[in-house]
Amino acid sequence: MNTQATQILFVDDEPMVLETISLVFRGWHFKTAVGADAALKLISEEKFAVVVSDQRMPDMTGVELLKRVKEQYPETIRILLTGYSDLDSIIEAINAGEVWRFINKRGKMINSEAL
Repeated sequence: MNTQATQILFVDDEPMVLETISLVFRGWHFKTAVGADAALKLISEEKFAVVVSDQRMPDMTGVELLKRVKEQYPETIRILLTGYSDLDSIIEAINAGEVWRFINKRGKMINSEAL
């Protein structure tokens, strides 16, 4: 397992979103994962400084994924993206410490300044 935590992991179930993120963050050290299961596999193989996850995914929610990341790697910064208004679960996750930051992607371009 790589012990360097210099990368960002972006997780979304929509490949087009990940393609856009790849263009926006060109030149940064990052990887992408299509879905939570793929993300957990990558996280078991490499250490990431930041995990940015979409909330609504079919295999598990972003909050559930980031909670698992926190349990295994508490030093990893966890950021939640969502275009939906499921604010109750997001507020609960922030208050529980599972999520460091929440970014609403609806109507806004995801950019490096948001992180």
